[in-house]
Amino acid sequence: AITCMHSAIQEFPNRHLNYLYLAEYYFQVGRFDYADYWVNVALRMDKPQTSTTISNPLEVMYMACSIKANLAVKKNCVKDFFVDLFQFFSL
Repeated sequence: AITCMHSAIQEFPNRHLNYLYLAEYYFQVGRFDYADYWVNVALRMDKPQTSTTISNPLEVMYMACSIKANLAVKKNCVKDFFVDLFQFFSL
């Protein structure tokens, strides 16, 4: 799945969900450093403007928050999650 998501990013580099799914897959295999890196890449992208099924803004926000929350729990840094959450919604 990780290899497929890297290919998807090469083919469709402007789709947030490709980066978020990659982050999720890295999280699932215990590569928290890579998961954090890829979710941050997605969060630095311009927010999606349309509400289509691909990169739906609410889905992007939900998935990014979910991954960040899971990372914070694993790292025992829940306070950092709230700082990240505040920064994300302040953009």
